[in-house]
Amino acid sequence: MKITSLFLSLAFLVHVTSLKSAEIEYSLIEKEVMQVLDDFYTTFNAMDGEAHANVYHYPTFRLVKGNMIEWDTPDKIIESRKKNAWANFPKTGWVKTVWVERNIVQMSETVVHVATKFQRLRKDESVILTGESMHVLIKKDGRWGIKLRSSFL
Repeated sequence: MKITSLFLSLAFLVHVTSLKSAEIEYSLIEKEVMQVLDDFYTTFNAMDGEAHANVYHYPTFRLVKGNMIEWDTPDKIIESRKKNAWANFPKTGWVKTVWVERNIVQMSETVVHVATKFQRLRKDESVILTGESMHVLIKKDGRWGIKLRSSFL
C-alpha cells in the first residue's frame, strides 16, 4: 500500500512538473511570436525594408480580397512595400499602423495562428482604416517568422 501511494505521488509530481514545463514553453513561444508581430509593424512603420523583410520566412504569402500573393525572396517583399504601401499610404495621411488586438487561436512548438485587429492612423491618431488579419507564424532554422497573412480590409 505504501509503495502504491509513493508511486502515485511520484507519478502525480512528474505529471505536474511536465505541465509546468509545457506552460513555460508555450509562454516563451507566445512571447517570441508577439515580438515578431511587434517587429512587423515597427519595421513597417519605419519603412525599413531590410529589417521588415527579416520578419518573414520565405516564400511568404498574403491572401487579401481573394487573391494570393507570394513573395519568394526578401527583395520581392521590399520592392512590393516600396511600390505599394510605402508609396501610397502617406497620401492618405497615414503615419503608422498599430495592433488593436492579437489573440493566439492555435499553437504548437512550430506553428502559431494569431487572429489580429489593426488600425492605420494619421498623425493626430485618428483612424484611417481598421482591419483584421490571421497571421500564421512558423519556427524554422531556430527562429519564428511570418509564413502567411490573410487580411480582411
